[in-house]
Amino acid sequence: MKRKLLVLPWLLYSGLIYILSSHELDKLPKSTILGWDKLLHVVEYSGYSFLAAVAVLSFALPRNRFNLYLVAFLMTLFFGASDEFHQYFIPGRSCSFYDFVADFVGGILGLIIFQKSKLVNKLQHDNTGKTDCK
Repeated sequence: MKRKLLVLPWLLYSGLIYILSSHELDKLPKSTILGWDKLLHVVEYSGYSFLAAVAVLSFALPRNRFNLYLVAFLMTLFFGASDEFHQYFIPGRSCSFYDFVADFVGGILGLIIFQKSKLVNKLQHDNTGKTDCK
């Protein structure tokens, strides 16, 4: 049951992204550094994919790491695409292909960070007593 609670950070982060992208840009704090929009997308979605991987592991143990990363990455891509589509309908916001590309890059970066953190081994060991996810 405790492991299932590991999905909460991903759910809360998803809600936070949705709420922030629901506001008009002129109502959000302005960045003093121009050109950092894409970097913010990369950072935002690297966190998203990291938490998506934790959420996937909290519900199931994939047969291999490729499946874990694939599911978490597809979750990230779907959410990024739906977020960009959602922004199309918000006054002062736009649906940007380049923002989606930055989300894509962030998704890959977050999974690399997740893999380097060795969290996948700890979560699997806690659940099964062994690490069989290769």
